[in-house]
Amino acid sequence: MPPRILMQRVPAPPVASTTTSAYPPAAMDSQLTPVPPPPQTPEDAERAARGLLEKGFRQRAIGVLRDAVDRHPEARGPRRLLAMTLAREGGFQPAVASLFSSLLEKETHDVELRHALASYYRRSGMAARAILQLRLVLSADSGHAGAWRDLGELEAGESRRGR
Repeated sequence: MPPRILMQRVPAPPVASTTTSAYPPAAMDSQLTPVPPPPQTPEDAERAARGLLEKGFRQRAIGVLRDAVDRHPEARGPRRLLAMTLAREGGFQPAVASLFSSLLEKETHDVELRHALASYYRRSGMAARAILQLRLVLSADSGHAGAWRDLGELEAGESRRGR
């Protein structure tokens, strides 16, 4: 018979507790991940904001764009992206409509920006303004499928209400 081997019980190592840390996880992450400096050029700001939007960081993207607009008020790219991003928020905001208007004064034939303004008016419950903008889109690009679709839906809604 083979000799008996006695096994000693070794206590398990203590479990590290995450609640005993002096810093909450978010604070630790911010210490480990340095905040990048703000983009220096309007193009860099627009590129950074697009990247943030793709990752779902909408408010951070808006912050980057607002900062770029403040530092480079003549730059069209960040202003355009800011207008289109803010237009997706609910409700009418005069500052957003003003931003669209100032952009469209300089670029009257920016069909996508004008279509975004029409969609903004539509979501805000301003059908007449939306219809006007959609007609301007179609006068510049008669093949714009989105504008035709939106205009048809808006006009059908108007006719159901009896104008």
